[in-house]
Amino acid sequence: MRGRADVWDTDYDLLFDGFPRSGSTFGHLMILMSKEKPLRIRTHTHHPTVFVRAIQRNRPACLCLRPPADAIVSWAIYMNRSFESALQYYINFHAVLLPLAAQLLVLPFPTIIEDFPTVLALLNLRFGMDVRMPSNPDMCKRVVFDEIDRLWRKEDPDSFEKKVARPNQKRDEGKLAAHQELQQERYRPLLQECTRLYQDFESHHQRDLEKLNRTRSPGSTFIP
Repeated sequence: MRGRADVWDTDYDLLFDGFPRSGSTFGHLMILMSKEKPLRIRTHTHHPTVFVRAIQRNRPACLCLRPPADAIVSWAIYMNRSFESALQYYINFHAVLLPLAAQLLVLPFPTIIEDFPTVLALLNLRFGMDVRMPSNPDMCKRVVFDEIDRLWRKEDPDSFEKKVARPNQKRDEGKLAAHQELQQERYRPLLQECTRLYQDFESHHQRDLEKLNRTRSPGSTFIP
């Protein structure tokens, strides 16, 4: 019904998905550059049912997690939707998955964008994957951004500046007013619920980081 293929399909090696505009485009392309043997990565379904099915079938599943204000503003601009609908979508999406959070690898947006070696180390630790950061991560990042530009220009050239899934100066300049509007009193209860959900999921990420740091202690044989 959503045009995103069968939600029950588990013919993939890794699920890398989340609420829209939460880093799944950049992240899954970076993973593909970090593995000599191609991985089958499922992404961009933006539907919690896919995560439920992945857990049922014991598939590695990564949840991309973005702070609510940033995710909601970005999605509302992208889809030309109201803040109310974007806030409710964020709540519905994450509330369904919260009881399953311990079975997911939660990856916050800042970690995906700014510290991808840690993302790969967590994938190796949690799922026994063999992914390694290429020797020139800055070059990889540039290649991925170029590929994102190519894909978005092909998909919707007329709305490229508004929709491209990477930092964009022209669009980002217009986000300040949207962030200010989102802080209005009428949105506060929904935004607070979004923040609570974000913090609950983020706590699972912190526990995974603690486990990773223990493997990096002196005498450890783990190779990030």
